[in-house]
Amino acid sequence: MVIEKLERRVPTCKLNESVGEARRRAEKLGFQICVVVNKRGNVLGVIEKDAWKKGSSMGVETAINPGPTTLRPSYLLEDAKKVVTKSGRDAIITSSDGKLMGIFKHKDAELKKQISKSGSGHDSNRRLPLEARTIAKGSHYS
Repeated sequence: MVIEKLERRVPTCKLNESVGEARRRAEKLGFQICVVVNKRGNVLGVIEKDAWKKGSSMGVETAINPGPTTLRPSYLLEDAKKVVTKSGRDAIITSSDGKLMGIFKHKDAELKKQISKSGSGHDSNRRLPLEARTIAKGSHYS
C-alpha cells in the first residue's frame, strides 16, 4: 500500500502566508510544492513551483491550486505509481477526513520504473543515477 512508501516530512503553509514563505519551506525539504493546510491539518490545495515565479510577496490564497492529486493511504502501490506517472505530479496522501498524512513522490515512482526496466543485476544498477541505485538496494525508505 502507498502508506508504506509515503514521504511524511512535507512542507506546509497556510492561506494567509506568502508564496515566498511557501517556496522557502518547500526548497528546504527538497520539494517543488508546498501543501496548503488549514489549522486542523486538512488539505486545501498546493502551491506549485509555477506559482513561485509570480512573486514571493503574493499571497498563498491567490496562488493556490485547489485540486491536487490526492490518494488514500490504503491505495495499492502499483496503482499509485500509475497515477503519479500519468499526472506527472506528486500525490498528496490524506486520511478519509482530509488530513495531510504525507506525499507519494512522482520522482520516486519514476526511479522505480527505471529500476524495473533495467533489471536487478549489479551491472545494470550501476548505470542508474545514485538515487535510483539507493532505492534499488532498498535503503531509501525506512
